Amino acid sequence: MDGEGEANEAIALLSGIPGFPNLRAVLSHDPEVADNVRWGDDEPPCFESDEASDLEWACWEMATGRFYGYSENTIRDYLVKQWGKRVAVEAAT
Repeated sequence: MDGEGEANEAIALLSGIPGFPNLRAVLSHDPEVADNVRWGDDEPPCFESDEASDLEWACWEMATGRFYGYSENTIRDYLVKQWGKRVAVEAAT
């Protein structure tokens, strides 16, 4: 996407088509980041600071994995590799 006009054109094309609820433009003010059109629910919000604990990050990664439709086994395997078994087990509860 390049700008609000193209985003609005894409939204107009997708509007009314089943499978594209809650259409919206996500415009970037950073020239290195492209504008986007999104639909559906928003992904889980990320932390605003680097002071989150490993468990908090693992819980966020679990919620994000579920949001994107990854299987529980895939998420658990990733969490174990990324954070270790103890944190992965805690995040799953």
